[in-house]
Amino acid sequence: MNPATRLRKALGAASVVTVAATLLLGLWPYQPLSRNGVGTILQMLRGTQSFFPGNDVHWLETEPGLQFGEHGSIFSKSEFHSKGSKSGGAIEVWFQPATQKVEGTLLAFSKPEAPVQFRIRQVNTDLVLWHPSKPPEKNEGQWLSAENVLHSQRKVLITISADESGTIVYLNGEPARRADWFWMSPSDLEGTLVIADSPEGHDPWMGLVSGLAMYDRALSARDVEAHLQDWQTAGRKLAGESHLTALYLFEEGQGSTVQSAVGRGPQLKIPKALKSLRPAFLKPFWKEFGAPWDYWSDVAVNIAGFMPLGLFLSLFLRLEGKGRPMATVLLVGFLVSLAIELGQYFLPLRSSGTTDLLTNTSGAALGALLGGSSAGQKILTRFEKAPKS
Repeated sequence: MNPATRLRKALGAASVVTVAATLLLGLWPYQPLSRNGVGTILQMLRGTQSFFPGNDVHWLETEPGLQFGEHGSIFSKSEFHSKGSKSGGAIEVWFQPATQKVEGTLLAFSKPEAPVQFRIRQVNTDLVLWHPSKPPEKNEGQWLSAENVLHSQRKVLITISADESGTIVYLNGEPARRADWFWMSPSDLEGTLVIADSPEGHDPWMGLVSGLAMYDRALSARDVEAHLQDWQTAGRKLAGESHLTALYLFEEGQGSTVQSAVGRGPQLKIPKALKSLRPAFLKPFWKEFGAPWDYWSDVAVNIAGFMPLGLFLSLFLRLEGKGRPMATVLLVGFLVSLAIELGQYFLPLRSSGTTDLLTNTSGAALGALLGGSSAGQKILTRFEKAPKS
């Protein structure tokens, strides 16, 4: 067989295999390069892990509460609504982080017109609050942090109380942070509630949640101290608080719903399968842009991952004598990337964005440039001139 024919068949097979492998990695339900990626594959081979991630949320056996694993979240079955109170509001969360070396969203509120209405995050040992700017300024919002207040294996009551004078963050009954410029209005605590993940995308939090209360007024220091004592003894007395809008004691111990101990709070739903409340669909690249290492490492991985596709396909097309190999590679690279991004919309651990479209297609183009370089052409010429075996 002519060496050129053998090379043509090899490059054709390599192009098909590369496209298939790229689609498989792109549509894999888990992050393929995450620290748990290999472990997940081994668990699937042993039959202890399903192909699609389940909702890793479990009732505690020895006390009221829910345990949230690496991939777990719950949602309110309907939206929270405030009465438009001008006297402020407050929220209490009785919880325990699984680790102090993690970043994730403890809880957030979401509306269709405001995917992230208000957010409480853990950033290692720091507690971070976020709400939209009023009026919105460049979609950046406002941040407030209480530093070095969260530690693993230690249950904590976080109370966030706000009125016209500003916001106070209490840690176990003691003021940890004050900010007169950060006002959490009652309207911030509206919409669908998500616990242990972000409403938009994937930002998991791990730990125990044993109580949640919301109020339509600000709480005094005396209120906060009294509530701490009640949370430490099951939180039942709180139900008599006249300004409660919702109270979740997580006493059910089984089932897929959490009931509010006061009438106005909607049920919380524990889905069987992991899902994202508002998954992004082809999120614009200018909204995905960021400086952190993870962003730029993803860009580099996406470019490098599509270069073999562009290289093999470009060499195959040139050996076949097809015209405009660069245009063909760009089209194929774009279509493969688009198929991946459309599929990732339905995968809760993946994200659908236009940044990947640009970087993937750029990677295919770089591979095609290598195939069309002088080195690539020398290889093709050598095989074409080689004698038949």
